[in-house]
Amino acid sequence: MGEEKKNSIGSIIFQFVIFMFIIVWTVGNIYYSQTVVDPLYYSFTTENTKSAITFLKRARGLADYSKIFASQQQIYGEELQNAVVIEQIERSKIIYSMEKKLLQQPKSPQVLYALSLLYADSDNNEKAKEYKDRALELDPDIIITHQFSGREN
Repeated sequence: MGEEKKNSIGSIIFQFVIFMFIIVWTVGNIYYSQTVVDPLYYSFTTENTKSAITFLKRARGLADYSKIFASQQQIYGEELQNAVVIEQIERSKIIYSMEKKLLQQPKSPQVLYALSLLYADSDNNEKAKEYKDRALELDPDIIITHQFSGREN
């Protein structure tokens, strides 16, 4: 009889521990699902234009980009279009300037690599690869040098 009572108490304690684990896990799961949301997603859903622009920059290479842009333009209007177009114009100006610099310094791996990054950012992967390959021919360590300079690849 004493052994049976011990097993019964042990079973109750075990069930209580499992029950508490399930409660803690559920509360934690609910908390994190409601509070730990990507800041970009949060600001995007609260109609923050700056976040929409950031989102569109990241989505630029997607096949459905034009559809995504059109849907965002309906929400944010002309302000969004102006911001995206201005960025593209600014990048084009920088590319033009770097292309002129390349004419002056055709063997500069830094200029070639900078152009490869600009073209990659413009989704012109063919030109980006061409300039990157040319830069690597002149300086095989150009990417490492670039990374150690504190800039992103």
